[in-house]
Amino acid sequence: MGGKRQARVALAQAGLGVATGAAQLRRQALRADVIAAYFDALIAQERASLAGDAAALAERSADVVARRVAAGKASPVDAARARLVPADARIDSARADTALTIARQRLEALIGTPLAARPLASADTAPPPALPANADNADNAPAVRRASSELALQQARVGAERAARVPDLTLTLGSQRDDQLARRQAVVGLALPLPLFDRNAGNVVAARERAAQAQAQLDAARLEAGTALSAARLQYAQARDEAALLAQTVVPDARSVYESTLKGFEYGKFAFLDVLDAQRTLLQARTRHLQALQDAWRARAELEQLAGHDQEQP
Repeated sequence: MGGKRQARVALAQAGLGVATGAAQLRRQALRADVIAAYFDALIAQERASLAGDAAALAERSADVVARRVAAGKASPVDAARARLVPADARIDSARADTALTIARQRLEALIGTPLAARPLASADTAPPPALPANADNADNAPAVRRASSELALQQARVGAERAARVPDLTLTLGSQRDDQLARRQAVVGLALPLPLFDRNAGNVVAARERAAQAQAQLDAARLEAGTALSAARLQYAQARDEAALLAQTVVPDARSVYESTLKGFEYGKFAFLDVLDAQRTLLQARTRHLQALQDAWRARAELEQLAGHDQEQP
């Protein structure tokens, strides 16, 4: 009586919602970790490739210096400097290979499957695609949905405690022997306790307080999710714009300056230090581009996790 059955069903459904939300939160966190680890490995692969290109540039510059020294047009000091650059490049290349191995092992540990020996798909020089319009909707955030499920659970408990105030009607069926009549008689009884001293008021008040606390936690989770989503979106936009600017302007210009400086050095118009400076600028620009790409993909994965997106990666 009093709707106890419906209240218990509602309480069980709310509990299932909390458990389902927790599982979804774990799944989205794992998905974000895998996305970040994949692009970490991909960028590490590109860094290793960049280190190889740097070694090739250093060898090319060293060859140009060697020819000029042999022709008496450059100082032997320049030849000594030129020999140091390829050695440093080989050290950097070995470090990049080690970082790539570590990144691939971390990705393998997350997906639970060994990666094939072949390289990962080549990294796209374009930044990640734009986010969907509802990417900063705080109501879709897993933390907010989890707090909402917890509120529904506490409200269901309030309903169950309220229903418990109504006593249940007890029906008794049986038989007893009547010695005077020398036969058995059917007995039917109804019992209804009177809740004069126990109205379950304490449990109802405690359930209401827990529901009020869950409401406050939901409000706090919504505010915190909105702040985190706004910050993550700004970080993503900044990294994405930086990657696009570096790819479209800075890296091409640095490559053009290096080629022009190296050619000018061959004709005696520039010093070898100018070549080294141009080469360093080119490598730094390419390194910054890779770092911006990595930051953009990491920020996107974090933003998708905060926003609670389950769709496949574009």
